[in-house]
Amino acid sequence: MKQRLEVTRRLIAQGQLLVKPGQKVSYNTIVGRLDYIPGQMVRCNVADKLGIAPKYIQQKMLKELNDWVDEGELLAKNDEFFTETTVDSPTSGYVALVSRFLGNVFIRVPLPVGPKEPIWFRAEDYNMSKLAFTAAITVKQGTVVDKGRLLLTTKPPVLSPVVGRIREISVTGGYMILAPMYQATELPAHLDGTVVDVPDTSTLIIRGYGYNYQGVLGYGGEQVGYLKPISDQNRDIEADDLSEDVSGCILLARGGISLEALKKAETLGVKGFILGTMHPSVLREYSHEDPLTVMGQRMDIPFTLILMQGFGSSMPESLYETIAAHAGMRAAIDGSTQLRAGVQRPQILIALSESEPEEYAESQIHQNIQPGDMVILIREPHFGASAEVLSIGSKLEKTEAGTMAAVANLRLESGQEIQIPLQNCQKSGGW
Repeated sequence: MKQRLEVTRRLIAQGQLLVKPGQKVSYNTIVGRLDYIPGQMVRCNVADKLGIAPKYIQQKMLKELNDWVDEGELLAKNDEFFTETTVDSPTSGYVALVSRFLGNVFIRVPLPVGPKEPIWFRAEDYNMSKLAFTAAITVKQGTVVDKGRLLLTTKPPVLSPVVGRIREISVTGGYMILAPMYQATELPAHLDGTVVDVPDTSTLIIRGYGYNYQGVLGYGGEQVGYLKPISDQNRDIEADDLSEDVSGCILLARGGISLEALKKAETLGVKGFILGTMHPSVLREYSHEDPLTVMGQRMDIPFTLILMQGFGSSMPESLYETIAAHAGMRAAIDGSTQLRAGVQRPQILIALSESEPEEYAESQIHQNIQPGDMVILIREPHFGASAEVLSIGSKLEKTEAGTMAAVANLRLESGQEIQIPLQNCQKSGGW
């Protein structure tokens, strides 16, 4: 059923919001912009250098909070008793803190921003054989490199243009991929809707109407693309299933995906996958990360993966058909996942063009689970398993963790009946 959708957009550092309450926005409307991406703090003991008590430091400052200062530029000055003493900035950055208790000034150094897309280095670009190209590489796969780090001992040498991580080095393919770590300083709306609230100077809430589905596990960040169902079969997607017309799309499949298909999807520019499940070893080999510990935006992959059943079974046919009914519509997906305190699940939002449909349901983070519903278990020892809700306790009971929670009585597909906290269940498919 149609729901009221809301997303919270938040700037992670000093910046400015570009929209106001009541303003209509599209998914790609830039609603906020960072002044910079914050890096390390550099301390300068101004009071000692000027020979003054810390409490007088503010009076001697030539720069205000959040002002930009260049390395070597005059930061503070004391010209009492016929003597002028000055302090120059030790680095370029923004004045982040002036402490009148310690007499220190802290300069925040901005991080260099790179492009959104990964940077490829290929043997043919340097007129080298694959063997010579590989021998010239000075870094290892998985290494985090600073801007200016030597990458290739060619003539002239190749330096890293950004701060990034070496995602992949292929000896047989003769290439190296560098994934920038710090990217665009602009914040898009992500959802078609209306700005309904600005709680503070760095946060706004956008409301729209449409459909909301939640997965169990997600990898990667936010993506927006047109939904394209490609397989209603209980099998893995293979590379041959991906045609040239999938570029920029969010692909839907009941089963999983093969390693070769993931590699081909990257070259085709696929925005994301909504899958029933996949084998963790496939994702581990592709990402070079442990998918059981590195989830959501922490996993550096070029598209977003949402697993509707986790590392369990394929997607129920009814759920696949429900989502596939939105084929051709724009889907906004977010792979953000957190399994500990403050549980967060990956989301699929499909917004409607109308301002407010005649009928809609309130969107809820925790679905109203009732006896007879099918749920997915999101905690061990039955993580990813499907079960039918037999009953829900009317009183809070003490769990193994020592906390009080509502308890659900479930029947697994094997016929075994178990009792677990209701918070460890998710309505199948989140619909």
